[in-house]
Amino acid sequence: MFYYNVNVIIEKLEQDVFLRSNELSQSEFDFLKNFIDFFDPHNKNEYIEISASKFLNIKKEFENDYKEHCKFIQNGNGLNNIKKIFEDISYNLSMWESILFDWE
Repeated sequence: MFYYNVNVIIEKLEQDVFLRSNELSQSEFDFLKNFIDFFDPHNKNEYIEISASKFLNIKKEFENDYKEHCKFIQNGNGLNNIKKIFEDISYNLSMWESILFDWE
């Protein structure tokens, strides 16, 4: 099975904060791509930058889908890594900051 390492950095005014690196399975990464366009052809960087307000909208959409997913699959199996990433970002994020996602 193929895995992606997804890294999350929050750009803060005083100092950037490396939050975490998560290993996501192909199916988890595919699900995450429903919310974050990792392969946007207009993006010239090796990472995706998302504003705090856009992230909060993405998180809300994810939470709705997560609840639906849990109705069919016990305990949200397969999405808990993404849920944990989003929870960590929310805990550490202020409104004027950006989130950087990169993957390998």
